[in-house]
Amino acid sequence: MLDRLIEVVFKYRPVVFEQGDLGFSPPWPAAVAIVAVALAMGAAVWVYVRSARMPAWSRAALLALRLSALAVFLFALLRPVLVVRTVEPQRNVLAVLVDGSRSMEITDQEAKPRSAFVRDALGPSGALRAALAQRFTIRDYEFASTKPERLLLAGIDYSIHRHVVYVAAKPPRTIFRTIAGRLGRSILYVPIGQLSPAKLKRVRVVHVLDSHRRRDTAREFIW
Repeated sequence: MLDRLIEVVFKYRPVVFEQGDLGFSPPWPAAVAIVAVALAMGAAVWVYVRSARMPAWSRAALLALRLSALAVFLFALLRPVLVVRTVEPQRNVLAVLVDGSRSMEITDQEAKPRSAFVRDALGPSGALRAALAQRFTIRDYEFASTKPERLLLAGIDYSIHRHVVYVAAKPPRTIFRTIAGRLGRSILYVPIGQLSPAKLKRVRVVHVLDSHRRRDTAREFIW
């Protein structure tokens, strides 16, 4: 009953406030308010100590009430705020990055291509997509749609150096720079037009397969 009352008054349940962080957001420097209230407290103490017309216990009680009121006033001046972290349905966007390269058609577990899992889980009628859609606004993005972008992703993933040189007709999209940054890599883009035909011929092309059995299907993806 008490939890329900707190939720009605403060919008959230008590468990949410237990996970919150208390902070202050005063409209002016906090030191000004603290000094002003401290001076008022000092004046109150001085007045009640020097007053001899009331019994000692009355002065102590009134002084305690006055100091308590000033403390509450100072607390209000500092504008306390409670930062609550919670997920509001349909307010948070979940980006789903789908690999659209031909490698997704390689047979994987249970003799099914990798794209089959993506369709079953994240398709329009997928169970995982339905569960995520209850809490998030889902936006689908496809990346690595061209051969240069697939090679760039491989370079970002397998490079032992921090800088990955990307030679292509167009600069890499922002998503690739984001992925590289999260992996501690940096993309150095070189327009292919800046390289002479003689230099391009000296570039060696090497294809690395993960196992011998990939040789049977490699011809479908390397050209």
